Amino acid sequence: MTSEEHPAPPAYSEWYQQGTELARKGRWSEALVLYERCLQVNPDGVEAWHEKAVALNRLGRHEEALEAFERVIDLRVKRELADCGGMNLLGRWGRRTRKPPPQTPPSK
Repeated sequence: MTSEEHPAPPAYSEWYQQGTELARKGRWSEALVLYERCLQVNPDGVEAWHEKAVALNRLGRHEEALEAFERVIDLRVKRELADCGGMNLLGRWGRRTRKPPPQTPPSK
């Protein structure tokens, strides 16, 4: 499950926006709290993980920042693999959309 496949709940979007505004003002500790809230709602939220990593780095918490950046990479790789796998299936179906091929009834 990725953040692109499943829309974020309204709280996630609000907290993410608020975190972004606080980060722009250099209020990294407050922004970090909001990004962590986002991740409680959606642990696979790549964007929130990325912003959390940036905030941790700005706060001088470099080891934690590295761990968060590694999580971003893992999630992005999984997303890419899922997209590639989906495209391979679509290619096998001879389609360009995610709609499955029509089922043909078994021969009698």
